[in-house]
Amino acid sequence: MSDKTLTNQWIPLKSNDIIDIVAPGYGCSRNTLDKASNWLKSCGFTPRIGEHILDDKADPFCANTASYRLLDLERALYATDSKAIWCLKGGYGTAELIPTLQSKPRSNFCKALIGFSDITALHIFLNQHWQWPTIHGPVLWQCVTDGVDEDSLDLLFNLLKGHSTAQNFILSPLNKTAQNTRENITAPITGGNMMVLQHTIGTGYAPNTSGCTLLLEEIDEHPYRIDRMLLHMQHSGLFDEVKAILIGDITARNITVDEEKITHLLHRFAQQIEIPVYRIPNVGHDKQNHPLPLGVSTTIKYTPTPTLTCTNGHHTT
Repeated sequence: MSDKTLTNQWIPLKSNDIIDIVAPGYGCSRNTLDKASNWLKSCGFTPRIGEHILDDKADPFCANTASYRLLDLERALYATDSKAIWCLKGGYGTAELIPTLQSKPRSNFCKALIGFSDITALHIFLNQHWQWPTIHGPVLWQCVTDGVDEDSLDLLFNLLKGHSTAQNFILSPLNKTAQNTRENITAPITGGNMMVLQHTIGTGYAPNTSGCTLLLEEIDEHPYRIDRMLLHMQHSGLFDEVKAILIGDITARNITVDEEKITHLLHRFAQQIEIPVYRIPNVGHDKQNHPLPLGVSTTIKYTPTPTLTCTNGHHTT
């Protein structure tokens, strides 16, 4: 992430502003897409659906073919009449689009991008290559399928509308390095979904984590697989110049997971490295999915109860 602190800022949203809906990964039913569009209207915005957003016969895994998903995403990224881009789902497929995006010129019309999980690859690209701040937050599919709580949505809309100047999270130290830190840690946050991050290793779109705070979250992975991912990232050097690590929610929704083993392996991992490691609540795949600005100035404040404070990435209104 060049220069670490991004200078681009997106413009807070007002009533009737256009929000582009894109699906760079998974798709959903047309009925769910219509619900998402109507929900955005009910929230006071003007949704604009990508022309090629869904074709369930074109690709067995994703919303459409890679070329059409890329076309819709590019149109949203370069549009100068929309204020935000909201991803329909995560799932799988976004990373496939990144190498082509890397060959494109940067759009200087910065706008908010909202999503998480598979959208991690797009967050990294926009933060690192276009110097856009983005928002790790609920996808639209969650918003219309009872997948996210009202508190998370209230926080997100306050952020999008510029009503809040910062996001704050109470952290829990996981190792002695975090417990004994006596100075504030100031660094932008990068990262997101653990498996997506692991799969960027060795590619041209792997994140530059030097000088950053790294976020890791995951869903439906057995403890040994979480352990293996952390070990791979550690051995690859992904953590070598990281200032701190934030471990978000490790969620089990469709599998049965031994929570004690998850807790044990996270503490063991944290004790094995000299980087401050913290748990951050309500960031990940759970129903409480609070918005977390990525690529912006953040500070972990040294207090008896460490607190993460993130600036919001938008122009001050």
